[in-house]
Amino acid sequence: MKVLDKIRRELQEEKQTTLMDFYINQLHRCQNYLVKRGMANREDAKDIYADAFLIFRKNIITDKLKPNSNLKSYLLGICMNLARSKYRQKQNKNSRVAEVRSLLYETNPKNTRKESEEVLNLCIKALDSIEPKGRRILELFYFEKYSMSEIADELGYTSSDAAKTAKYRVYKKWILEANKLRTQYFESI
Repeated sequence: MKVLDKIRRELQEEKQTTLMDFYINQLHRCQNYLVKRGMANREDAKDIYADAFLIFRKNIITDKLKPNSNLKSYLLGICMNLARSKYRQKQNKNSRVAEVRSLLYETNPKNTRKESEEVLNLCIKALDSIEPKGRRILELFYFEKYSMSEIADELGYTSSDAAKTAKYRVYKKWILEANKLRTQYFESI
């Protein structure tokens, strides 16, 4: 009897011994694969594997897995996709931080700490000048790390693209207002 058939039969009987054996046997293989290729560190690889195995189990239960599939390769593929997704999320977070940092700080290294703090205060003041819904978009995206689809759901946009367009418009208003206030500040000193 094939391993997949045995796992399916045991799941129907609410037993999971074969599935647990498979989990244990593949843990180090997948973990080492991700670590050796620089896709994750050891701890992250373990977390990714646990998430991947839950997806793997769900796919077995919902019959998304074809009967002639190589279970080891299938599970490893899920691990790799999750690792890539985690990497993209990390890159997206870093680009958000850089985007806000570019607005907050001058590239001029001669700025004093007081001037940098004043620029931050001006950016907050500029944020206060934006309408509440627009301000909420920026807060959700930059500070609470919501995805665009989560923002669309939260604020009632028809799609994530509509929310992205609204965020872009509000962000541009914020930059213009912050730059205007920053220019006024530096001209006054």
